[in-house]
Amino acid sequence: MLEMPATLDAVVKDLASVGSKAFLVGGAVIDAIQGREVKDWDVEVCGIRLDALIDILKRHGNANYVGKCFGVVKLYAADHEYDFNLPRRETKTGQGHKDFEMEFDPALTPIEAAERRDLTINSMFYDLSTGILNDPFG
Repeated sequence: MLEMPATLDAVVKDLASVGSKAFLVGGAVIDAIQGREVKDWDVEVCGIRLDALIDILKRHGNANYVGKCFGVVKLYAADHEYDFNLPRRETKTGQGHKDFEMEFDPALTPIEAAERRDLTINSMFYDLSTGILNDPFG
């Protein structure tokens, strides 16, 4: 279903070596299912602290913690740009679409992290180690 770029494959192996799991999430999963080229590589990583994630990503390119509100670390590698994030819960704090309190928790399971997603199709995740597509709410 998915041909993983060399950099991402190496990152996934490094993450697995420290007991972490990496999952493709968001529109990238939908693109892969439909056989389209994945352009936005969004990866959620469970079982690792932010500082340890950044250290691993720096081995593979330029890693910058750019999305502090959403816990996003951007990796600029030779083959692609990637967005990595830690799993999180969101609690609505007001009426606006930006009125959320975020709680980052590397111990969340992918299913627990997917509960916050706006649509069930966006809650799907693809295990980059096993190649298994998970659709927890579909």
